[in-house]
Amino acid sequence: MNFTDKYIANFGDLLTETTAANTPYQKTLEYLNEQYDKYNISNELRAKHISELLANLTMGYTAQAMAQAMELTYRELTFDEEMNGLKEQTKSARLRNEELERGMNDRLTGLKKQNELVDAQIKKLKDETELAKSQKEAIDRQVKDNRVIKATSTLGGFISENQAGGMIVPADMTKVFFDMLFGLVKEDLPGLGKPAKFDMEKRK
Repeated sequence: MNFTDKYIANFGDLLTETTAANTPYQKTLEYLNEQYDKYNISNELRAKHISELLANLTMGYTAQAMAQAMELTYRELTFDEEMNGLKEQTKSARLRNEELERGMNDRLTGLKKQNELVDAQIKKLKDETELAKSQKEAIDRQVKDNRVIKATSTLGGFISENQAGGMIVPADMTKVFFDMLFGLVKEDLPGLGKPAKFDMEKRK
């Protein structure tokens, strides 16, 4: 059905409904007739007043019916199109939501991988720091040991030369020499004990 036919049909239905029994239109006419009968208004005057009133009422009802028929017809004829448009919008919104959900899962996966990479980098940096620290400690120990070794070698040579020359080396000096040697090897040989007696006697 085209717009004109649909509009005419709706307009006729609306006019019929607005002037049917028990409507304000009919109630107004009934009230006027009652009042005219009550006050014995002549038929001529009655016809004149009612015709004027009906003209005003008809214009108002007709204009209102035309506007409502126009709106109703437009709604009826565009209903399917609007519904299809809403369905398409709903479908598009659903697809966008699904795409956003997929994208969110991908982003979450990416963030997890980034976190794992950061954790691995932190662990690597920590290991490298620990290695550098242990290397520094080893170098520091080596430097310290080298000083002790040099001092021990010097003291050991001094003791040997004096003993070879017939000198009696004091026990305290010998004790220092063995304490220095013990200090070098005590961590590598934890069960090693230091000598308790340092006095030396000449062979008979």
